[in-house]
Amino acid sequence: MNQRYWGYTSALIGILAIILLYTDVILHPDSFMFGAYGDSVKNYFTFAWHVRYDSNWLHFGGMNYPFGDHVCYTDGHPIFSLLLGPFGFVKQYPVGTLNMLMLLSQILGIFSVYLLLKELGLQRFVAAIGGLSMIWMQPTMFRMLGHFSLSHVWAIPIALYLLVKYWNSSKPIWIAALAVYCIFLFFLHPYYGMMVSLIPFCTGMLDFTLNALYRKSLLRAGLFILTGILAPAFYLFFLKLTDSHPERPDKALGFLIHTSSIDDILVSSLPPFKHFMSQIIKVERQNWEGSAYIGLATMLILVVYAGLQLYNYKKTEFNPNSLFTRLLGAGIIILLFSFGFPFKFGFEQWLNRVPFIEQFRAPGRFAWVFFFIVVSFAFYILNTWCFALFRNGKRIIAFGLPLLVFGVFFAEGYIAQTGMAVKAQKNKNTLTAEPSYEIRSELHKLKARNFAAIIPIPFFHYGTDYLFLSSDYGEQKLAYELSFHAGIPLMASSDPRASLKETRAILNFFSPPHVDNSIRNQLPPDAFLYVYNQSGRGDVQNNYYLPRRISKISMQRNRLTYHELRLAIANFDTSTIKSCFSKFSTSDFFISLRKNTNPDTKFNATTKQIIELDSRQLSEFKPKVAYEASVMLYAKDIHRASIDFLLERINNDVKIIKRTNVNETFYHYKDSALCILTFTAPDSLGEYKFTLKGTPDNTLSYKYNHFLLREKSELVLSIDSALGKTQITRINNFAADN
Repeated sequence: MNQRYWGYTSALIGILAIILLYTDVILHPDSFMFGAYGDSVKNYFTFAWHVRYDSNWLHFGGMNYPFGDHVCYTDGHPIFSLLLGPFGFVKQYPVGTLNMLMLLSQILGIFSVYLLLKELGLQRFVAAIGGLSMIWMQPTMFRMLGHFSLSHVWAIPIALYLLVKYWNSSKPIWIAALAVYCIFLFFLHPYYGMMVSLIPFCTGMLDFTLNALYRKSLLRAGLFILTGILAPAFYLFFLKLTDSHPERPDKALGFLIHTSSIDDILVSSLPPFKHFMSQIIKVERQNWEGSAYIGLATMLILVVYAGLQLYNYKKTEFNPNSLFTRLLGAGIIILLFSFGFPFKFGFEQWLNRVPFIEQFRAPGRFAWVFFFIVVSFAFYILNTWCFALFRNGKRIIAFGLPLLVFGVFFAEGYIAQTGMAVKAQKNKNTLTAEPSYEIRSELHKLKARNFAAIIPIPFFHYGTDYLFLSSDYGEQKLAYELSFHAGIPLMASSDPRASLKETRAILNFFSPPHVDNSIRNQLPPDAFLYVYNQSGRGDVQNNYYLPRRISKISMQRNRLTYHELRLAIANFDTSTIKSCFSKFSTSDFFISLRKNTNPDTKFNATTKQIIELDSRQLSEFKPKVAYEASVMLYAKDIHRASIDFLLERINNDVKIIKRTNVNETFYHYKDSALCILTFTAPDSLGEYKFTLKGTPDNTLSYKYNHFLLREKSELVLSIDSALGKTQITRINNFAADN
């Protein structure tokens, strides 16, 4: 065969494999969702909503009503929504579009690896086999089930190709193309942008060091370093100019947890060689986020190569101008970062100096760069062996050896690839396709009024990592479906890195009517919100202070009633207070002049301590009655506190009856939060204690006061007497002047 056709042949084989594995998706691309829960549905929804309904590319309006979000924080393929959004097919079939993009990325991945290996000097036949082998085993395949924008396997190989192209030609056009490409990938997904930016940066640093030692030109190294810095700098500057959402969290949780390890690089997590390899390399733990298994064939090639080099060490010469020296060095540096080095190895405090790094909560993903570099190096070695065999007349072995290597890659990747194909075609598209009976029923109700937003109950809002309310993935899925089919945004949100200020405002929206909050004032007076109640009851859940048995909320009426309530509080007019509350609920409220357990003094504590707030006997609870315990917590950056509010039974042992975390509460006010524990009266003997417990690794100091235990149906007023005059200071822990 003509050598130039090997690349097309490998791509054609890839196309045939995709057709065989994903036949139903190819025939009906919009009929399937590769993932049906969690991030997968959210990522389908953000792309689908943005191309269908948003008129401003920078603004995503499908969630987080009334604020929306910046498109780059939605994980919804922002660059593709910009480039493809204007096309009618994409607007009509957004789910099918993403499905086809993910499948197409497999083919582009094969061809991009082929081009990379060819540029590295490999024979076209070996390069074609390398493309098929690497893509068959590439670690990003698992992202097709949810993290769709991380499933594009061409991202890293193309970056390596452009770097090698510049190295070989020294033409400025290629280094410029690499810089533009790095910026492009930031708008696909910041992880990809940062990964590919580190490649020229680390390569340039090594090039700079070696060139300085051997007194060679530093221009090339400088351009590599500049390219690695330019893309993240441009992206951050772009966000600074265009992002109007304040108080983004500067850290994401999990940096020291979601790392890679030697086990993730050298031991497969799947058969057929998992057991065999685990007998050689003791597996301590494997992290899905850090999976970048390089393959048995790669390891065998490297081991044989290392043995030959040691055997012929006298003939081995170091080439100071070797590209592979720099690329392998860069790959190892990036691999060490994926291990959490140096932060996970005694230098955790350094993270405080570079908080930007912690935005990448899963550094283990950076091991993908090492995968493509080291496997490319293995095929480079294989090519030199095949060339020597061919030159010595051993043509059958020269052609058979790459095929044998591919066979090992194929055997190892078969279970993963076929398993992915089965899972991807298991779930029908219910997000944008024909709505279910339940959704059609809700859509019929929505026709009654022009609603501004949908409030799903149970409510969810968990994008900040620090303030979060979650719900069942099935309930979230229905909320996304209703929102998309109705074209009405959700007040709920699961966008990553959501604004803390906006999150607090939205969560506080569900505070009791007597608590004034900013979001109610920001909504238009005639804004009506649709309550999509999935709880199966006629009224909404406890903890959600929304009007009962109706599906609309008039903000104007709420504000007027709150004004009446403030006047009643000022005059200590309990009859008017009762009247105000009757406008919000048909339930009776009872005025109980019960003081808080703790006085107004704020008590000091640290998260390492265990704080006992109160102790009760079983006889002090009314059987089967719902209770609510609450406590005010204060700290700078309270959202970073990890404090559990517990109800424990002390008998022969200690048993946790109910637990809630401060970050799961509705009520947040910058440096303070009201933590609430709702429970039914216990029914077994013992002493019951209310305690605050933090995590041992968190040294945050905080203050607490105003522990309050009440029956759920009671409105509790706290009264202090000052200079003989009765004054109301708090209503259910909230200051009356809030």
